[in-house]
Amino acid sequence: MNNVLDDVYEINKAFTENYTDDLDFYLEFCTDHTTLELFAGYGRVTNFLCQHDVDIESVELLNEYSKYIKLPTNRVHTCNVLDFKPLRTFDRVIAAYNSLCLLTKDKDIIAFFKNLDSWLNSGGMAVFSYYHPDYWHEAAIDAFQYKGSNITYLPSFDLTARNQKKAKWTDVFKTDNEQLLLEHDIRVYENAADLAPYLRSTDLDIIDVVENYNKDKSELVEPGWVDFVLKKK
Repeated sequence: MNNVLDDVYEINKAFTENYTDDLDFYLEFCTDHTTLELFAGYGRVTNFLCQHDVDIESVELLNEYSKYIKLPTNRVHTCNVLDFKPLRTFDRVIAAYNSLCLLTKDKDIIAFFKNLDSWLNSGGMAVFSYYHPDYWHEAAIDAFQYKGSNITYLPSFDLTARNQKKAKWTDVFKTDNEQLLLEHDIRVYENAADLAPYLRSTDLDIIDVVENYNKDKSELVEPGWVDFVLKKK
C-alpha cells in the first residue's frame, strides 16, 4: 500500500488550492479580455476566471495537473510554454504564483518573451508574479488534511547564489512518519531592472510593478508578492 505522500501531484494540489490572495487581482486584470494563462498548474486561477465568464485558454506542462482544468479540451494546452503555438492572439497573458521564475536559463527567458510578444494583441498586457526573496523567510507554514492524514508544510530555501540570480526553493511536506521534498531551481528577480534586458528585442514595456496584489499586507496569507505588468506597443 502506498504512503500518502506518494501522491505527489495531488498533495501539491491540496496544498495550494485554497490560496486566494491573488484571484481578485487577476479577475480585474482579465475581465472582458481574451486571456491566456501560462504555467497554469491544475487550474486554480484559470478555473476561477472561467467561473466569472473570462474568455480564457491555459498552458500547463504536466497532464497530471492540466487534467483538472475545467475548460474545453481545445482550450487546455498540455505542453512546454516555449513550444506553445496558439491559434489566436490575446488581450491578456498571466503567469501566477512565481511561475515565470521556473525558467532559469537566459536563452529560454529570451525565447519566452519573444513568444509572448507574438501572442499579445497590440496594446495587450501581461502580468507575471514573483515572490520577492526578501520575504522568503516569512513564507507561511501550513497544515492541511489529505486522505485523512494531517500534513504540515514547511518551506525551505537556499539563497547563497542570490547575487548570481539563482536560488533553490524546497517544498517540504511532512506527516508523523513521512517526508516529501519537492525542489525547484529559481531565477531570482530583485526588481524590474532584472527583467528589462529580456525585453529588448520585443515590443514589450514594463508599465507597472504591483505589490501584494494592491492589498494591505494584513489582508494576505503571505505578503511579499510582486507582479510585473507589461504592455505591448
